Amino acid sequence: FSGKTKRQYEIPAGVSIIGKRAFENTPNLECVYVPDTVVTLYDGAFYNSGIRSFNLPADLSMIGQNAFAVYVASRCDNGKP
Repeated sequence: FSGKTKRQYEIPAGVSIIGKRAFENTPNLECVYVPDTVVTLYDGAFYNSGIRSFNLPADLSMIGQNAFAVYVASRCDNGKP
């Protein structure tokens, strides 16, 4: 993830995997909208991020170790940032 200063991010529709450490160490990132197409979150995907809002897709089948370590959750308004 190259937008380390962004506060919100919408993962594009059609993405099915969020890779290992994809959003690691993104302290400014507070809200991420994840489309229903995502089925896998790899290890540390959101490790040490500033995320406060996150929606879990209904078909999510795998969450890796420490995917949300150092994470505080609530929900984005209307499910989107």
